[in-house]
Amino acid sequence: MTARPIGHVLNTAGLGGVPEAAWQLLSRLPAARWERHLYVMSPPASSADQTDQAAQARAERLARFEAAGIRVSGCVAGDGPLARQAAFGEWLHRHRIALLHTHSYKPNLQARLQAAALGPTGLPLVAHYHNQYDNKWQADGSLALDRQLAERSAALVACSTAVAGHVEERLGLAAGRVVVVPNGVDGERFRPAADAAARLAARQRLLPQLGWTAGDGDPADPADPAGLASQPWIALVGRLSRQKGQDLLLRAAARLRHAHPEARWLLVGSADDTATRDELLALAAALRLPANRVSLPGHLQDMPTLYQAIDLLAAPSRWEGYGLMLVEAMACGTAIVASRAGAIPEVVGDGELADRDRPAELVASDDVDALAAAIGGLLRDPDRRHALGRAGPARVATLGWQRSADRLGALYDELLQPAARPVRG
Repeated sequence: MTARPIGHVLNTAGLGGVPEAAWQLLSRLPAARWERHLYVMSPPASSADQTDQAAQARAERLARFEAAGIRVSGCVAGDGPLARQAAFGEWLHRHRIALLHTHSYKPNLQARLQAAALGPTGLPLVAHYHNQYDNKWQADGSLALDRQLAERSAALVACSTAVAGHVEERLGLAAGRVVVVPNGVDGERFRPAADAAARLAARQRLLPQLGWTAGDGDPADPADPAGLASQPWIALVGRLSRQKGQDLLLRAAARLRHAHPEARWLLVGSADDTATRDELLALAAALRLPANRVSLPGHLQDMPTLYQAIDLLAAPSRWEGYGLMLVEAMACGTAIVASRAGAIPEVVGDGELADRDRPAELVASDDVDALAAAIGGLLRDPDRRHALGRAGPARVATLGWQRSADRLGALYDELLQPAARPVRG
């Protein structure tokens, strides 16, 4: 059987959940059946426009795609809009792309529009929605265009039921028009720490990356003279942005400063620019949070070690299409305090699991008092915190990336049936 050429389109291949999801899905589609291509719409930014970590992450991500046998193409820095459109159209024809799969906001609009105008006749278009886009649809008035493109697309895909319902409502589509292909987690990579000693070792490995000294305690335990094991570590994982709510966690930390002075707060993730990080550091200083208790280390490569090291994952997102950090933390047996925004209740099983099986405590979005109360309550109640952590691996047991990739491959097979390419739904 000849491999069919399929093209995935990303805005950027750097940090964030969308490039990770695209990598996990595309790399797991069998090369014997699919000739896999990736097109990156945004050219590499200049060093003045992005952080060094963002540039490094882009290079590393592209290398991972290429190492998996995925053919990577994209725009060239310095090209104007017309040259970029022409290059994209030429890429579609040169590789005889048989199906185009776009990811998230910009590719879903621009790449589908350009493919409809410049691509092969009858090219099936698949648009993948990874988040709730109200802020962007409202900002540029593109909702009407997205509705028109939906009518011309062979299939619409969402990473969660919450996003699927959101897209169907906003685009005026029938229920079930959007196919849910859930994100997953790599269960071989993300695993709980074996025991307390392994957890302490994880903290010791992270210290240099966090910019912290070992500690200022004086416990009697000779295995942990710095008191690392007894310090509560609370982390928020995600791109530094208003969506992820780092400002909310800092304000909650300030409310807990006197009750839990030994707590350490980690805001793990890179910003698209240096200004966002500087604003969060300024907020931490204004809230009088000690500098040796707050860390913004940027992107960390060894995320399993982070989840194994912390006591709590905080996810106070203002909106959330899925939340890969949630399934990664659950797989590592880490307790979670999160907002009820977007798909978070769905991902953690709120409303479908018995209390003893719940991996997370949920609070209202944008409610600093409730966030601080939930975190403080779990810091005071280690038994409850450990119960939440133990529930995590069971919750994510069925959320494997291969299962989602197989589901996507089946959708492609359906769309590429000869003489049968109706708009799905």
